[in-house]
Order: sequence, then C-alpha cells, then structure tokens
Amino acid sequence: MSDYHHGVQVLEINDGTRVISTVSTAIVGMVCTASDADAETFPVNKPVLITNVQSAIAKAGKKGTLAASLQAIADQSKPVTVVVRVEDGTGDDEETKLAQTVSNIIGTTDENGQYTGLKALLRIFMKGDHSITSIEIG
Repeated sequence: MSDYHHGVQVLEINDGTRVISTVSTAIVGMVCTASDADAETFPVNKPVLITNVQSAIAKAGKKGTLAASLQAIADQSKPVTVVVRVEDGTGDDEETKLAQTVSNIIGTTDENGQYTGLKALLRIFMKGDHSITSIEIG
C-alpha cells in the first residue's frame, strides 16, 4: 500500500513530441432543463456530445439550467461535455412541478426500453472504457 496514490496523478514528460489526448476525468456530464433549447441540437432525453461548449450556448435557449450551466463550464475550462436535456415538470402548483422536474432529472426506463435523465447519462459512462472514443451517442 505504500505505492497507493489517491487522486489525480500527473506525469510530466519534457522531451520529444507529445500527443494531447482527452482522459475520462476531463469529461463533464450533466442533466439540464431548457424548454426553449434547439430541439435538433439538444433532443429531450438523448445524450449530446459537445466538444465546443461556447458554441453550444447559443442553441441552449434562455430558460432552465442548460445555458447557465454551459456558460459556467466555459468560464472555467473547455472540456468535452455530454448533456442530457430533460423536460421541466408540469402541474398546477410549484411543488408538483418541482417534484416532476426532479423525477425527470433522475430518469427511468421508458416503455421502449430507452433510458431517460441521469440513467441516459450513466449508460454512456458505464460502458467500461472511459475514453471519449468509447462514447456512443443515441
């Protein structure tokens, strides 16, 4: 156990040509709401791979959490991001709307066997090979 290292380890190589690659710790995954987002760019309950966060903000709409979340990410770094957009809850009162929104974010398996919400996001990251090349969208 003397070789155990908890956390991220950085190996710096100072000679020769180096290939820059994306590692699994550099991928951001999130589930957001955005009722006015572009439906083609951000279909409901479908994981979307974003390699340019700043350009995706323009199609994220103004309502919900998607645009603000993407902007917060872009303010800090430029990671590869996977987004699942879910619908806002509906109902007669705010408590019902909030409960339904939370349920949409958590997700489930629909009648067609498709994952929704966090389950759709989890399916991508639990494929075994945690590299960007292993992500299958759809």
